[in-house]
Amino acid sequence: MVAELRAVIREEIVAVRADLAALEHRVDALDAERLQNSHLQQAADLATTRQGNLLLDLRRQVEDLDNRGRRNNIRIRGLPEAEGELPHELLTGLFSHLLGEAAPDDFDIERAHRALRAPRHDGLPRDLICALASFPLKEELMKAARSRPDLRYMDAPVALYHDLSQTSLDARRALRAAYPPAPKKEESRYFMV
Repeated sequence: MVAELRAVIREEIVAVRADLAALEHRVDALDAERLQNSHLQQAADLATTRQGNLLLDLRRQVEDLDNRGRRNNIRIRGLPEAEGELPHELLTGLFSHLLGEAAPDDFDIERAHRALRAPRHDGLPRDLICALASFPLKEELMKAARSRPDLRYMDAPVALYHDLSQTSLDARRALRAAYPPAPKKEESRYFMV
């Protein structure tokens, strides 16, 4: 009886060893597969990072091209909006007022239109965008506008801006939010504090 018990136990031990060998083989296969998947995942992460960088570079190039295409554009904020207005005449009057006696006879405005959106509900006029044929003339107008921060035309405050792409404007807003301006120092009568 003891001999039979030993034989049965030996058979069971052989079966357990076979199961353990099979499990060891499966674990080794799973480890190899996990290692291979890890390498594939690293390669995929690297490729995704490269594609992200490439996409960012392409986005910056498109933004640059968009801004270069707007190089001669001026965005005028504050000009009253009227039904049936003639933007070229309105801009010619504003530019002549801005430059005074130094104004040329013809401003050579290629295009002029209101911002392409629905009129505002608060009654403020939409921006007027114009494209000039001459970049030096645009710079002269912008310089004259900077020298007159309280510019008024047709009894309305008017401001001139460079026409930038929405992407550039969003980036500027994000930068302004991330880095708020330093508080101004209080001036004393005798020295700066």
